[in-house]
Amino acid sequence: MKRRARYRKDTSPSLPLHLTQRGVIVIGIALLVLSILVTAAFTAARSSAQTALEQAIAKNSAASQTTATAPLTGAASSSSTTDSGTESPAASASEHAEGGPDSTFDASQVHASADPLLVLVRKDLPLEPKEFKPQNLVSLAPGKTLVKEAADHFQELLNAAAQAGHSLRIESGYRSYNAQANLFTRYSNKYGAAYAEKISARPGTSEHQTGLAADIGYSNGQCSLHRCFGEMPGGQWVADHAAEFGFIVRYPQDKVAVTGYNFEPWHLRYIGVENARTYVESGKGSLEEFLNTL
Repeated sequence: MKRRARYRKDTSPSLPLHLTQRGVIVIGIALLVLSILVTAAFTAARSSAQTALEQAIAKNSAASQTTATAPLTGAASSSSTTDSGTESPAASASEHAEGGPDSTFDASQVHASADPLLVLVRKDLPLEPKEFKPQNLVSLAPGKTLVKEAADHFQELLNAAAQAGHSLRIESGYRSYNAQANLFTRYSNKYGAAYAEKISARPGTSEHQTGLAADIGYSNGQCSLHRCFGEMPGGQWVADHAAEFGFIVRYPQDKVAVTGYNFEPWHLRYIGVENARTYVESGKGSLEEFLNTL
């Protein structure tokens, strides 16, 4: 006798159709709420960032207005311009005085050196000719150039500083006669010639025109062209090691009466590696006094 096949009802669990639809609706609502919350959080964060940015802009604007009412005094370096004539940053009047204190040193008695790397340029010793322009300028950064030998050694100095943990950069280098003349004229027209003498060098009397002088500072701008650079680890490293690369701190803190310039720990002058070694050994501490030992 044949057996009839029995139908076995599927007993696997399943949700009723109306429950499945309800679940989809609930999930959709949950996603919508989450989207609204995320959008609200993003909007709030963006608004907060915008407010902070506006406050920063307002603060910088106020600082700029304050600077404009109180003219900055630029030292032999800080009141500088690039080849394009753009002014470099400058520090406060108390820290910079291109006119600076009067030098009691008789520069006319300095022994002139035949070595072009040892040319002495001061307020009372202009370049000859005054319109002098160095040859073979090499760029270290946009608008920042030095004579090739000085540029090569300055780059070596930067590399060594980086290895020692100090991220430094060139702040300003060669400045042309015309750029300096334009700067001095602007200051004279705005503040009068007497005050211009204190905040800017007359054309032909700036070391930067030689292509051998460079201002150095932190890559992040900290203490840029301020005396506090000399108190920072990077500034102290420069003071201790610059001579190894042929540079000297041209305006030392204890030689103001000789140089006629206030302390500028950022202003370096290239005189050559061998000359710099001899300079350190002489213990003179100023280019003027060192030249009289040769």
